[in-house]
Amino acid sequence: MKQKSILLFLTLSTLLFNGCSSISIEQKTTVLESGNDYSANDLIEVSDENANINVLTSDISSFIGENDISFEVKSGDKVISKTFTYEFVDTTPPSITQKEDIVVDKYSNFNIYDFITVEDKVSEDVEVVLLNEVKTSIVGEQQITISATDTSGNTSNLDLMVTVKNLTEINNKILAEKGLLPVEGLNPFDIVYNNESYIPKTKERYSEINDEYVAIWESSGYYGDTGALLSYYLMADPLDSILAEFTIENTLYSSEEDFKEWAKKYLGFNSTISYNTSSPDEARNWIITTIDNMKPQQEYSKIFGDAKFNLYGTPDYIITLEISADTSMYD
Repeated sequence: MKQKSILLFLTLSTLLFNGCSSISIEQKTTVLESGNDYSANDLIEVSDENANINVLTSDISSFIGENDISFEVKSGDKVISKTFTYEFVDTTPPSITQKEDIVVDKYSNFNIYDFITVEDKVSEDVEVVLLNEVKTSIVGEQQITISATDTSGNTSNLDLMVTVKNLTEINNKILAEKGLLPVEGLNPFDIVYNNESYIPKTKERYSEINDEYVAIWESSGYYGDTGALLSYYLMADPLDSILAEFTIENTLYSSEEDFKEWAKKYLGFNSTISYNTSSPDEARNWIITTIDNMKPQQEYSKIFGDAKFNLYGTPDYIITLEISADTSMYD
């Protein structure tokens, strides 16, 4: 009987000892990729599969270099805390995502950020470089390469296709829909340089006003490939009074200096056409000087002989010249 009692005592002692054994916590890895999401089970191994594990260190995704992470493990009534050191490395390059097809207008300013988003898991400071120039002066497709580099030196590249469209063709369609006939295949300034008073591709229509018929001519066209839209509006009634309106518009937002030069040539030329029967050179010089010194939304007026000139607009975007009969001479 004594031998059986000893065996029973040993068996119960073994069971009690095993039930009270300590929980072991082991570090699974020592190197982690910064910016990734990790669970406690990715970082440590606990001998009790049913234990509850809490990570006491917050926001470990932003770590770089050596950092300590503390854990709290609960198993039954037991609570164990332990800290391990991990090496956080950044080997993941930034991601470049194309938002939409890259289609730009001819001669427009190209901004790559209009078409891509760049993200990095660790750094907000990412250097983006366009490895080859986008030539918006050339219509068609161009392949470009974008490079993005984070603060750890990781680099990613993305090849993209850029399509350059001719804004003149697009605007011509819009003008045609509005009933205006654009100058196709003709630079309106070629006419000016040849000293010809020819009005290309005009549209004539008649309307009844106060039982009298008024003739109206309208035309629009572009100054070569500059994107400057030239237009005029002429009206003549049976009494031979004439109203002429000439406008130049900077549709592609070229420099103010270039736009002023085009305006002085186009509007200066139109100040000398045949119905201004006096002082055409004076009128041209007044146009040039006024454009050089004009202020936005201010109207400038001058009378030369039997013609009255009104000039207004903005010196960087749109300028209009109106020429009409000086009715004051008939008062």
